Amino acid sequence: MNYFNLRLTAICLALLLRTTVNAVRVIGRDVSVTAGDDAQLFCQLVETDETLTSITWQRRTKEKPTNADFFAITSDGEEGHINGLKDRVKFTGDIPGLSGSILLSNITVSDEGIYTCIFSIFPSGPFDTEIHLTVQDPPVVSVSTDVPPVASDTEEVLATCTAFNAKPAAEVSWNLGDLSDTVKVQTNVTVDSEGRYTVKSSLIGVASKDHNQKKVQCLVSHPGLKEKLELKYTLNIHCTECTTCWTLVIVALFAGVLGFLIWKFNWHQSVFKRLRGDPVPTVSPDLDQPR
Repeated sequence: MNYFNLRLTAICLALLLRTTVNAVRVIGRDVSVTAGDDAQLFCQLVETDETLTSITWQRRTKEKPTNADFFAITSDGEEGHINGLKDRVKFTGDIPGLSGSILLSNITVSDEGIYTCIFSIFPSGPFDTEIHLTVQDPPVVSVSTDVPPVASDTEEVLATCTAFNAKPAAEVSWNLGDLSDTVKVQTNVTVDSEGRYTVKSSLIGVASKDHNQKKVQCLVSHPGLKEKLELKYTLNIHCTECTTCWTLVIVALFAGVLGFLIWKFNWHQSVFKRLRGDPVPTVSPDLDQPR
């Protein structure tokens, strides 16, 4: 009977201890920031009256997929920085308030990953939570044409709007105005080893003189941009007929200038000879008369 009572008491104590331990937890929040900004990583221990001994932060990223310590602080406020993040990590928590929050400054794409906040308390031991840090990298945007379009009867690229190296991928669209019925949009998306996307959106159509100097707008949206980008672009269509015409004009102007320079040179030579008293050759009017 005594053995039974002792066993029952042990089971009750174990259940009570388990219930108490299970009530202890660490809460945190996932964070999404833009590259270049600072990230506030929130971490809070709740539901415990036990003694805090230390708080430790770990992280794992794409480059280093195994958890590694990078910051620790003891209950008396002594900080330890590990793995080269010292200048970028600032403790913003409160030891008496069981807050383990930190500020990670100057975020880059390589900082994206899973961060683990670990509270060590006595006598229960460590409790932790994971925080996902997502880094948004806004795009670099340009509008251009690789090959200037020439008026013809075949379809070609009239303009290309490119959003480079964005994370996640940018949304690219066009405001075509009265060209919406005569051109179509073709989009191509690529991603590099760092998970950055490049989106190319091209206007495809049959180039004509009617398209020349028409104005369009490339519209780019991205979570890392404060507002939608609007890039104005003027289509520049080369016309073969116009090119031939301008070629003739340029040749005529060149010939005229060359003829003027030759005449001017001969005139100066004639004046110089007169000043020196040299005979100036003249053309006899009889030279053209038949003999």
